[in-house]
Amino acid sequence: MDDGDAWFERALGTAAGSDASRASALHDHGYLVFWAGRYDLAKQRFLDSLALAEKLADSSLQALARAGLARVALNTDVDEAVCLWRAVGVTEGLADSDPGRSSALHVLGVALQMSGDLEAAREVMSARLSMGRSTGDEFVVWVESANLSMVERRLGNLERAEELALQALMIDAARGDVMSIAWTINSVAAVSAAKGDDERAGLPPVWLTLGVDGSQAASAAV
Repeated sequence: MDDGDAWFERALGTAAGSDASRASALHDHGYLVFWAGRYDLAKQRFLDSLALAEKLADSSLQALARAGLARVALNTDVDEAVCLWRAVGVTEGLADSDPGRSSALHVLGVALQMSGDLEAAREVMSARLSMGRSTGDEFVVWVESANLSMVERRLGNLERAEELALQALMIDAARGDVMSIAWTINSVAAVSAAKGDDERAGLPPVWLTLGVDGSQAASAAV
């Protein structure tokens, strides 16, 4: 992250490049430093990116920048983040798989979940999950399966929650993403606990401490 930050600072510190490339770089830099917890800088980068995107009438990039601002807002003001509806609105007419629209829908779903509007969150997440399946975008299918599982569990739809969590876990295992495997196993365990199966709920941490690989963990969870 430090290396990427340095490269972006050098590039953005020059006068070179088109407005379109600068707007994109501002967004990408904001996204990078957001994950490093540098929220003030991330917010400024997203705002600058949005201003250029509006000047260029680039609705996809506008949505990406607004989604970035919503990500920052989720840390301090969930209601502000829910206003991401504006970001979705500027992408009307674009395909659901468009990067800006897809990102806006994703963050909107999470914002609605965090605000407590679980029914609306389920609607948005389900729509994006369907889009991921129809376009063969495995990453979107993984993200929305995992997120929707948590929403369905909170709504009391435990069988559906488990189905979605296991689907996400199988994708994790195929990708070999150890961190995501651990996170998704927690979701499976949470569903088991909600079902009253405390013994099964306590097993996933054991699999991890024993060094079980992703495919074995997924099989054991099933």
